Amino acid sequence: MEAQSDLPSVVYDKEAVYTALTDFDESDPEFQAGIQTIIGPMQSSGVAPAQIEETKKRAKVFFWSQKTGNQVDYADYTAWLANKSRAASQINGATTEESAEPTSGTTEAAAVEEAKATDKEPYPASFDAIVELITTGKTDQIPGIRDIPLKINEEPPTQPTMDRPLKPWEKAGVSTHEIPSTTATSNDAEATQHIGHASS
Repeated sequence: MEAQSDLPSVVYDKEAVYTALTDFDESDPEFQAGIQTIIGPMQSSGVAPAQIEETKKRAKVFFWSQKTGNQVDYADYTAWLANKSRAASQINGATTEESAEPTSGTTEAAAVEEAKATDKEPYPASFDAIVELITTGKTDQIPGIRDIPLKINEEPPTQPTMDRPLKPWEKAGVSTHEIPSTTATSNDAEATQHIGHASS
């Protein structure tokens, strides 16, 4: 374990990565060529504008990740965007309407958003943290680990409903029990002919 502490740790600055992704210039010619091939058919087939915007956002995340080499979790990125816009709107709302009292609908919506944010499992800071949890036997504290049962399917197997296909040497209408007996009969006849020739 001491050798691992000597290794340099790479810190993933999510804030900087997500900010750079948000600031990405969508007028990039390579991005525009790709996005037009995706959303062009969607627009002509009458897909809802909200779905087109969602597709554009997903394509932007994918393109930027491929171009920069920074892997971005789309769900985490959208949650980050929502938090940023909520924080910005709260700052703007506080400066313009300091005396306004929040309505019960907005408080309930904020409570639901906060519950969703806390439901998401946090990931350990680094690979070293995961290794430490495994070596100390605290695997139950690693988020995203699920117990997978040894026997996956508890249902009994289904019974076949069709006849098995015939083998190439089987003929339709001839059972497999008849084939060896005809072969044995022809072999006996050949053996009798050989014995008859040998005795004469």
